[in-house]
Amino acid sequence: MGYTAKKQTQMQGNSKRPTRKRASTPDYLSPNQLILSGFETPFEQKLTRENRWVKLAHSIPWDRLVKYYDDLFPSKEGRPAISARVRLGAVIIKHLGDLADRETIAQIRENMFMQYFLGYSSFTNEEPFSDTLFVEIRKRLSIDLLGKINEAIALYCIVMQEARIHDS
Repeated sequence: MGYTAKKQTQMQGNSKRPTRKRASTPDYLSPNQLILSGFETPFEQKLTRENRWVKLAHSIPWDRLVKYYDDLFPSKEGRPAISARVRLGAVIIKHLGDLADRETIAQIRENMFMQYFLGYSSFTNEEPFSDTLFVEIRKRLSIDLLGKINEAIALYCIVMQEARIHDS
């Protein structure tokens, strides 16, 4: 029995209580010794073409979808709009992941593959937009626009499939 356990037993009048086992903890390191640049992260690796978000990014005719979306809002006044690819891509992520608005933004902020899917050129810790913007995006996604988007994606996939067959 260790010193502290003996001391506790003596103080409690010889009634033995089981002592709790504590989780092991790492040795103390001064915050001044921690180097962020030396902390290993997956960001030092290259994106893999096998990732589902990378594959999906290449399966969507973004130029056409962005044009459909932007054509609905021709005004150039006011603050620059958030990219239509980011908006539409976030909606796709939200629905494929069956995520709430806030969770979608958190997932995008944390996931470099999702950021690639949205057209980012590098990883960022910033939110693409406030989760409250999803309300406005949903208002703008009419049945007509969704039909055009679905048709464009389907036609693009058919053309890509035919190109693969001819290349084989």
